[in-house]
Amino acid sequence: MRSIALAVFCLFFASVGTASASEPTSIYVLVEKVELEPENAPKRIKIFGVFMNDIGPNTPSEPIYGPVSGWAIFKLPTKKEDLARLEWKDIKGATGNAVALGSAHAEVFHPAVGNHVNEVREQALEVEYPVGHGLYLLRKDSPPDKKLRDFRKNNPAPR
Repeated sequence: MRSIALAVFCLFFASVGTASASEPTSIYVLVEKVELEPENAPKRIKIFGVFMNDIGPNTPSEPIYGPVSGWAIFKLPTKKEDLARLEWKDIKGATGNAVALGSAHAEVFHPAVGNHVNEVREQALEVEYPVGHGLYLLRKDSPPDKKLRDFRKNNPAPR
């Protein structure tokens, strides 16, 4: 198990230079705060940050939603629980950075990311975590990263 975690960790950080995937990503997140509940064997993750969907060129009729700021709450998926928990650790380690997760073909967070993110943590809608084609750390010069950071710069988080 330890070698699997190490391999996933290495793959996560190896993707820093190549954050594009062959399929459209479901969710882009500028991660600002992460809470795992419970900490030692989490059943949910609460993420505060800036979220957006980016529907790829394969579906040009579908709009991009977001960015929006607030909390999103994910519960463990019914399948691939261990993989979800590994990704959650990586998300927690990515605080201050932007990540891409899930697949645009998943129903979670579609059609509008704003329906699931809420400025009040207790009012965020809990949904199943989208274990898609992996978790990617975005390059700082990538268009999604720039869009998320520009949004945060122009819309400071409440203190």
